[in-house]
Amino acid sequence: MRRLRDWRQSCHDLLYRAVLWGCGIVLAMILILVTGVLSRQSLVLDAHTRALSIEIEDRERLRWDLGRVKTCVPRKTRRLDLPRGEGLCDARIYENSEQDLDIYLHDGVRIDFYNPSEKGVVIVISDHDELGEEFRIWLSRERWIELGTLAFSGQPRIGYPADTNETGLLLAGSYEFRERRPFSVRTDAIKTGTFRRGESIRILEAVGGAAVSVFGTVSPDLAMPDVLAVGLVAGPKKSELEASFISRASPAHISPNWVDRARNSPLILALLSVLSLIFAASQVLAHRH
Repeated sequence: MRRLRDWRQSCHDLLYRAVLWGCGIVLAMILILVTGVLSRQSLVLDAHTRALSIEIEDRERLRWDLGRVKTCVPRKTRRLDLPRGEGLCDARIYENSEQDLDIYLHDGVRIDFYNPSEKGVVIVISDHDELGEEFRIWLSRERWIELGTLAFSGQPRIGYPADTNETGLLLAGSYEFRERRPFSVRTDAIKTGTFRRGESIRILEAVGGAAVSVFGTVSPDLAMPDVLAVGLVAGPKKSELEASFISRASPAHISPNWVDRARNSPLILALLSVLSLIFAASQVLAHRH
């Protein structure tokens, strides 16, 4: 009988230790998941704006075949004797022309979209090896609708911060941070939100604060002719949104935290349920210990 009691006690002790080990393992898994250390993150963003700036960063060189467009080519020497004129560009600084434009965009090129209207949009291409420092394009709305979206890879700024007489404002938009966690085969939306009118948005690295290169598209908003429709996807580096509302105020930084992960992850919720069961079992065994 004594041997039987000793055997039962040994089994009980072994089971108790196994339960404690299991509790520790599940707790460690939960901590890894809520901190997001091993997770792969992506950010999806949609915005409606009246201005967009992009610093191109693409090793393979993007190609934009715009077809027949009106352009403003910078003069080699300024003609101050000429009147400014009422066209797209200042005739004293630019030569107005119309040409078939097939552009390759390389690293370091800056592109600015502004003044969209029911007639078209102004596109300024700067620091291009072939086009020069500042090359202006007038893309008619009809032509742009035929082209569809223009894709890019680079570091964008959506809208300008609200200020007196500023017209290049972000009007509306939304974002969604997604993460694929270790121990999981699915990707979950862990933080979502919307932008306020007049915010200026950039995407930065969560650690270090450097600008993040993203893939994006810009197209004419079919419902509102004076608006640009912008879509962006960033990842897999962990990133954050920088939202500047007033140009003289400090920007806000938006990124997921452990609360977002714990609240929106089915895997974490399942592990918490398992942890509660293991903890209850450990209490029962501790009572009998």
